[in-house]
Amino acid sequence: MEGKRIVGIIIGILFVVQVLPWIIEHSEGVSSPPGEIIMISQEDAIQSFPDISENFVVWEDLRNDNSDIYLCNLSDGKERQLTNTTSYDVYPSISGEYVSWLTGPTDKRQIVIFNLEKNMSIFQTNDTYSHSTPDIFGDQAVWLENEEGNWDIVLFDLLNGSKRVICENASYQFNPRIYNDIVSWFDERDQRDNIFYYNITNGTEIRITNDSIERDYPELFEDKIIWTEKIELARNIMIYDISTGNTTKVASLEGNKSVRSFYGDRVLISDYRLDNGRWRYSLYLLNITSKMFETIVIDDYSGQGSELFGDWIVWCHERSPYTDIAGLYIDRDQDSYGDSIDAFPNDPLEWKDIDGDGYGDNSDLFPNDPSDWYDTDGDGYGDNRDVFPFDLSEWNDTDSDGYGDNIDAFPGDPLEWNDTDGDRFGDNIDAFPDNPTEWNDTDGDGYGDNIDAFPWDPLEWNDRDGDGYGDNRDEFPDNSGEWCDSDKDGYGDNIDEFPFDPEEWIDSDKDCHPDGGDDFPFDPLEWEDTDGDGRGDHSDVFPEDPLEWNDTDNDGIGDNGDAFPTDPAASVDTDGDGYPDEWNEGKTKDDSTTDLMLDAYPNDPDKWKKEEEKSFMIIILIVVIILLIIIGLGVFVYSRSGKQKAMIKEE
Repeated sequence: MEGKRIVGIIIGILFVVQVLPWIIEHSEGVSSPPGEIIMISQEDAIQSFPDISENFVVWEDLRNDNSDIYLCNLSDGKERQLTNTTSYDVYPSISGEYVSWLTGPTDKRQIVIFNLEKNMSIFQTNDTYSHSTPDIFGDQAVWLENEEGNWDIVLFDLLNGSKRVICENASYQFNPRIYNDIVSWFDERDQRDNIFYYNITNGTEIRITNDSIERDYPELFEDKIIWTEKIELARNIMIYDISTGNTTKVASLEGNKSVRSFYGDRVLISDYRLDNGRWRYSLYLLNITSKMFETIVIDDYSGQGSELFGDWIVWCHERSPYTDIAGLYIDRDQDSYGDSIDAFPNDPLEWKDIDGDGYGDNSDLFPNDPSDWYDTDGDGYGDNRDVFPFDLSEWNDTDSDGYGDNIDAFPGDPLEWNDTDGDRFGDNIDAFPDNPTEWNDTDGDGYGDNIDAFPWDPLEWNDRDGDGYGDNRDEFPDNSGEWCDSDKDGYGDNIDEFPFDPEEWIDSDKDCHPDGGDDFPFDPLEWEDTDGDGRGDHSDVFPEDPLEWNDTDNDGIGDNGDAFPTDPAASVDTDGDGYPDEWNEGKTKDDSTTDLMLDAYPNDPDKWKKEEEKSFMIIILIVVIILLIIIGLGVFVYSRSGKQKAMIKEE
């Protein structure tokens, strides 16, 4: 049992690794088409070879027992008959406003070009030889002409009617296709089935393939050419990029599958197989970008033409014994927007994405903004740029501090977001977040710099008297003239003339002796009175004698005790009669400045000299008086004599 289980596991692994990828690769895709099939034209007649451009479909129709060309506008479903002749009009092709077809008998078919806007035929060949497979792009058309028993490619200008052959190789050319300035075709030159293209602008022919591989007719879109080639039992879809010159295999298919039409990144592929003696056809769609392979119809395609344009596929629908024109609009989510223009082909609620953000415009609240699509809090700002997607009041945080700009008082400062006191300084750096007049405290003393008289001194903050010294160390906080009292005597150093003497503080007379110890505080020349007589020692001639202080005549005897204070020769007058008792030591009468005479009777105030001396003095006095009289008379006589002389002269 254990051995069988191991074998079973090995077989399972081999199936997953080897078989399952092959099944996936060769699967025919989904079982249902990527859209709703509609019948464009359903008549009891043979209708075939449809072609489509924009919203217009043309086809070949036998409802009138004659092959005519019909057109249907897919926008409104209205049908229109373009031809009504006895000729057979077949193989229509449409491009923009132009419809082309073949008319006339098989061996002399001519080209007709019809203008839908003018509602008339604007061109028709009138040759003796046959034409085939016209194709139009813009104002130029290409077709095949068999003028000399060989099919050549002709380029025709619809505006000026000029025609030129762009390939007249002796071999056969088939199925020319034109897009912009490129014409591609299938060529049998050298007995090989190869692909060529022609550049209308520079007139250059380029050969894409050069081997004997079996190929189908190529299809052209923009700058790419696509075809099917048979390699052993498989059919490879090959694509050639004109811009790069590179050929790439797109997919490998089984059976008799081949390319029918090419548009954008989609390729319409047909398949046919013999079933009970009857050929049965199916259509598939291949996305060359995603490699997605989808079923369009199975056993429903008659093989009489199928085309792809944009999101539309048209084909010839099998309805025995008739065939109808069927169409499918590739719209997986059935929202009426084709997959090629539907940004959300699997979402019936979305089809457009203007800003390309991957969110449909119907649900994208910001359809023009590729960076946003939803707004959870409904504040008008998308969640991708809304820093606060759940907060209706906030959406931006310029400084990335976690606080929205609307409530962030400092939206440009990542370190701040609130300003409780509204002083424009954030609470994080505001030393006083509740005080609108303060925000900084440089010295950290608890007092804001605005009111702190000393913002750099943590020990001071106030200065009541404005003297520049903080109240904490100002010993006189209310006296602007003082702040320090070095000797602590209660008097500031500025007025304390003795700032280091606690006993003194003033020197009124500026004699360098404090008033407290200055006996004469207002006399700059005196400060001490040793004898207490009221006279300073400096001017007191007798500083230790309280009864004396002056000695006018400098005789060594104070004026108070000197009977003759102005005469240095004498000082004592015992009886007070004005005559000195004696001469001072070392003095004589000659030294007297007031002509003093000694008192002969020092104790008798009534007399002072002896009698003889008095008589002598009287005689002297008389003599002096007589002399004065004589001098006076002489002066008088001399004066009078002078006047008489003067009078005589005048006479």
